[in-house]
Amino acid sequence: MKPQVEHVRLKVVTGQPGPARLSRRELEQRLRAMDAALQRTQRRLSDLQVLAYADPLTGLQNRRAFDERLDQELARTQRSGASFGVMAIDVNDLKLINDTQGHGAGDLLIQRVADHLRATFRAYDVVCRVGGDEFQVLLPGVERRHCEAAATRLMQALPRGVSVSVGISVYGDDGKSARELVRCADAAMYAHKRLQKSQRSHGHGSLVAV
Repeated sequence: MKPQVEHVRLKVVTGQPGPARLSRRELEQRLRAMDAALQRTQRRLSDLQVLAYADPLTGLQNRRAFDERLDQELARTQRSGASFGVMAIDVNDLKLINDTQGHGAGDLLIQRVADHLRATFRAYDVVCRVGGDEFQVLLPGVERRHCEAAATRLMQALPRGVSVSVGISVYGDDGKSARELVRCADAAMYAHKRLQKSQRSHGHGSLVAV
């Protein structure tokens, strides 16, 4: 029995369509190969999209992801009238760790803090690493007291010798734009850092260590 032959038109290297004679089996094989190649390309694009929004050291989302989610939350809140919080978190003394114990120790410290952030915040809070020692968290649908409670839980959960400085801003009270909210949270975080340094100078607290 002669194999069935399909008359098809395929694009050759020049990009111009040309005639080809393929058996049904050959045609099916080529179509399956094309489908497999397309699926590999789609998976690769999906992986690249994930990488574009992820911090490679911690696996948390990155600054780009935070900025986009903050814009989305602003739009949603302006429609609903709800509130949300922004939290700025800075790991204390990371430079000291890097200088005295090496960058490997500093990376380990960042990863440990990231693990505690995952454990502290809700699944739908947006936890991001936005810089070397900087994290930002978006807390949808909360008021200031909820943000303060979350910050307290985080600081209490950190191992002895590991400390962070935290600043909070709340939509409405501290601003209604992304820039205002981030700036206010950063200012509060730096005020907290100055307070901690002052306490250390009077014999309270300890340096961060891994």
